[in-house]
Amino acid sequence: MPVMDGVEACRVMRTMPALNKTIKALLRSANELPVVDATITAVGGLKIDRKFYLIHQDGQTFELPCKEIELIALLASKPGKVFSREDILSRV
Repeated sequence: MPVMDGVEACRVMRTMPALNKTIKALLRSANELPVVDATITAVGGLKIDRKFYLIHQDGQTFELPCKEIELIALLASKPGKVFSREDILSRV
């Protein structure tokens, strides 16, 4: 790849629709969940702790396996949305 400056690189990337869609999807997913700190996500009265695999709700704490925590975080990211099997398998 020839050497190019940042402006030229942005022009090239703008012409790549697949890359554009991927970047937009990554930016959207980065903003889906409100983050309390780096490892705890708060959704309504539910706090999801991805570091220690814990769910906190109404003063109760539940310890769950990693995949279950990731699944709950995904489902909580967009309440009411129906995720396809492929979406779940690719994101969890």
